[in-house]
Amino acid sequence: MNIKPCRRLNKSSIFQNFKELETNFIFESKVRENKYNSFIKDKLFINELTGDSFKLEAKYLDKMSEYNQQIFQNSKFVSDYALKNNYNAFILTLTGESKYYPFSMVNKEYGIYDINPNYEFKDNEELGLKKAYEQLQKIFRRFYKTLKKYNKGKVLFIKVVEPHKSMVPHMHIIFFVEKIDKVEDQVERLKEKFNLNQVKLDLFEEHDNKEVKIRSALSYFLKYMRKSFDTKDFNNWNKKSKKYSKRFLDGWKKELGILMFSCSRLDFPSYIYKKIYKSLPKELKDDFLKKAKKDKTVLKSIIRENLYIESDTYIDNKVKTKIIGKEDALIKVYLKKERIIKEKIEYIRKHGKYKKYLKKFYNYKIHEMDIYLNDFQIYEKPKFIKLNIKGISEKQLSDLKQEILKLKNTVAWSFNFLL
Repeated sequence: MNIKPCRRLNKSSIFQNFKELETNFIFESKVRENKYNSFIKDKLFINELTGDSFKLEAKYLDKMSEYNQQIFQNSKFVSDYALKNNYNAFILTLTGESKYYPFSMVNKEYGIYDINPNYEFKDNEELGLKKAYEQLQKIFRRFYKTLKKYNKGKVLFIKVVEPHKSMVPHMHIIFFVEKIDKVEDQVERLKEKFNLNQVKLDLFEEHDNKEVKIRSALSYFLKYMRKSFDTKDFNNWNKKSKKYSKRFLDGWKKELGILMFSCSRLDFPSYIYKKIYKSLPKELKDDFLKKAKKDKTVLKSIIRENLYIESDTYIDNKVKTKIIGKEDALIKVYLKKERIIKEKIEYIRKHGKYKKYLKKFYNYKIHEMDIYLNDFQIYEKPKFIKLNIKGISEKQLSDLKQEILKLKNTVAWSFNFLL
């Protein structure tokens, strides 16, 4: 932790427990990395349609780098939509109530901290961090709902969560809205309702032009996000900027269940974009990239301009069809997916006690996805058989592949003989 404790704090059990938590978060990240790398090392995937087999090559940090690139694409895509619709932009920083913060500054000149007398989680510090995040989410949802009501649904956002020096989460949000005249009053009411002392609002009043406001807000945000999500110097604590190591941040967010980045879901989901990106011919992709550079945007926005999506969603034995874009578009995507109900256990505090509740939420399973370029199919969602090859010798693996090659053109293959 990057704080200077006074003598009392340094000797306290709270301070020692938080130092132990910091170590635990770093350890948790390493455990998850080892599990992931071990998983892909010991798995063989077989394409049911072709019989081809392959192993995953992407390492833990490679997947994180891919996710970071996706964050940039999604952020720019949302801001481009806001620009096209002539929205206003402002940034809101949310910090939770004092009861979630274990330490408080007692000497500003030297930056010295002591135990916060308002802290309520002395017996379970990790639970305090989780509850602080839950409160921020609750505050965000309340304010988002207020904005949507006032702007008649015309609201977009980009949200990032980061740890304070004491590891307690706080939240930065860019909001894109049609009307901005009542924002200051809405923020004041929010502070009163949730007893918040530290809420920062930046309306970018130095800029009159809406486009400049949006670009300035996004530029500020992207610089911040690169610091938090870049995998460079993953294991090193940054002494110059006094930031936590990326290794710590990885364990911190995963152990506490914190979603560090999220944004408005528009009509072009990331899972479709990734499949299109990997399936497009290089020449067309290069043309799109040149246009994106010329228009000061990202590839995802250019693809969206040339896209048609037709999706059938199966919900309780009924089919709901949704169409996006024009049918004569260059790229066409046809989807079939199913809505699935999942359950999750949550602990909610009522009357000073935590009670266990079963929360239901929806998820979607993709059954079919076909992508066409100029009516020529360039992608079909494959079905894979997953095999655990841990302990299998190279000869046994070679024999298995030969058996697959023999059977892939037979009737037996079509009945998923390995399942």
